[in-house]
Amino acid sequence: GFLFLSNKKSGDIFTQEDINLLLTITSQAGIALENALLYDEAQNARIFQENILSHMVSGVIGIEKDGIIRIFNKRASKFLGKSSSKIIGKSYKNIIKGEVGWVIEQVFLRRKNVLRWEVEVPESEGKFVLGVTGVPLIDKENKFSGVLVVLVDLTEIRRLESELHLAERLAEVGKLSATLAHEIKNPLTPILTFIQLVKEGNHDPEVYTDFADVAYREAQRINNLLQELLDISHPEKLDLEECNINHLIEETSLLLKVEAEKKGISVINNLSEEVPSFPTDENRMKQVIINLGRNAIESMGRKGTLEISTHYELVQEGLGKVILSIKDSGKGIPKEYLSRIFDIFYTTKKNGTGLGLALVKKVVEAHGGDVEVESEVGKGSEFRIVLPVRIKSEMEAMRVM
Repeated sequence: GFLFLSNKKSGDIFTQEDINLLLTITSQAGIALENALLYDEAQNARIFQENILSHMVSGVIGIEKDGIIRIFNKRASKFLGKSSSKIIGKSYKNIIKGEVGWVIEQVFLRRKNVLRWEVEVPESEGKFVLGVTGVPLIDKENKFSGVLVVLVDLTEIRRLESELHLAERLAEVGKLSATLAHEIKNPLTPILTFIQLVKEGNHDPEVYTDFADVAYREAQRINNLLQELLDISHPEKLDLEECNINHLIEETSLLLKVEAEKKGISVINNLSEEVPSFPTDENRMKQVIINLGRNAIESMGRKGTLEISTHYELVQEGLGKVILSIKDSGKGIPKEYLSRIFDIFYTTKKNGTGLGLALVKKVVEAHGGDVEVESEVGKGSEFRIVLPVRIKSEMEAMRVM
């Protein structure tokens, strides 16, 4: 800014006092101008920031270290069904509940990043499936200053995944129908032959008895095949209860030891005491262990070792995984077969149905887990069941107690 002065009306010269006064006025005017410019810049930056936050596809929540909410954008309002005008300036503790509130609580307690996927929150037209990330905020003095929460909408992604899964299932129907027809047609041949003999009045005791036995076994084979197929095709409804999988393995391995000892096979349990209890369908998980254990025993012939082990890993705050390993010293699986061993009706056994491993995969995935396999011909195979485990917060643990 500039200040221009002409001569005094009196004609007198400017004294030093006049100049000092003018310097004071111009200095204050300069500060006022600079503050006005800085205020404009701050206002523009605030408007720019608000525009970014309001147009983001993710929800953003900013919370100060005292728990007061300072940022709550439009998407966060939509996801959580709360108006930003009513929530900003208030404590999150009485407003944000459920899994999102748990994430915020964990960041405040641990001062570490917390990630939570597949969080469902209700809204007017159904449910949102969100990915929630909480991050501690650090100031210039490297001190904790608050929490930033980002909410990512996974609803559309999960819907598209569901549609893709349906398309894949429909594509499998044709292949499944052809294979099923083949599997049923073979045992039907001796059954129809036996019926034809009966119709013709063939009463030869030896022929009659032999064909009757064969027909019964083949009919039983068809019945077992259809029952296994029904188990796979029906949606998996789990009966979940808190369970220690180590106890489950100890009970199930007793059944496997009876079969293994007949072939000179040793069954070894190597169970970690760090494995926590978590919701499990005990009957279905026993079925998984038995299926994998029997496959391992069959692959070893005479003598060998079957090792069943458990291991626990902490992935991040609030989330871990339990790994159940079933390892054998059998003949192994060729690499070209590994990609197909979980397919329905795919089997390398002479009398196998190809449904056992498909059922294992279905049960494990229903628990939210995954099945991994490593194998080397001549050395054996290892099947690893990886199950996610949510670690309860301190407040939740206290409520349970």
